Amino acid sequence: MSQVLYIDDEPDILELAEIYFAEKGITIHTAKDATAALKAYGEKKFSVIISDARMPGMKGTELFLRLRSDYGFTGHFILVSGHYEPHETDALPAGITLVLTKPIDFDELIGTVSKLL
Repeated sequence: MSQVLYIDDEPDILELAEIYFAEKGITIHTAKDATAALKAYGEKKFSVIISDARMPGMKGTELFLRLRSDYGFTGHFILVSGHYEPHETDALPAGITLVLTKPIDFDELIGTVSKLL
């Protein structure tokens, strides 16, 4: 049973994530955008959510806030950004577990997720 939801608007990243996580014995569920992520979370509660920061329609931080307010999400939320600057942490909503920068180091990400599960 998948406990991890990975959201990114780039299909190649989702495919790589599925491969890398599967190699470590972790099944993940993927979503191509925030709308699909909200639908998936409504059907199954995930304990770890990994989201791209910038996606069409809804930013990763907006998705996090919506999951908390509308769905009562209390799990771990990892934000992945290709444009992250350290000073931006002041603008991050409280409760985001971690911010990682692209390109994604899947070994680091999977190690972190394994500890959180």
